[in-house]
Amino acid sequence: MIINTNRYLCKDCAHRGTSQNGSPACVLHKKLIDLEKDFCSSHAVDNQTVICRICQKPQVDFIYQFEDKILLLCADCQKHIGTCATCDHMNQCGFKNDHSEPQVVMQTIQQGFATMQVQVKNPRLIQKHCPTCHCSYDNENCQQDENGVNCSSWSPLPELLQ
Repeated sequence: MIINTNRYLCKDCAHRGTSQNGSPACVLHKKLIDLEKDFCSSHAVDNQTVICRICQKPQVDFIYQFEDKILLLCADCQKHIGTCATCDHMNQCGFKNDHSEPQVVMQTIQQGFATMQVQVKNPRLIQKHCPTCHCSYDNENCQQDENGVNCSSWSPLPELLQ
């Protein structure tokens, strides 16, 4: 039996992507492809596929609603919602951007007969920046230290909501 594969070629498949070196690749099957010859039964037409808003993979497992906008996300990217990785405030940290003095300092701790030196965030920079920061939850501790998980100040990156 002869099958016409022209309408299922990888060149117009929604699963088409590129490898690290720029060669054509299938993101679904994770292999290099020849756009003019290769085809498969998982072929999806570009305009019929819904893609993840973060990684652009043609697979959506979660629908996340923020205010009046809807985000379509794959399972891998869904775990980044509510974290610093997808927050509009991630680059506005005054502490991280201030290099007027060291970000960390050594602190000596005495416990019984043992004396330890540990690195801590510079308390002067904390006092200077954290009370007015979006990510501060008690004017001293930063939710970014815990990777911003479930941050009460989280706001999605604008490009996610377009």
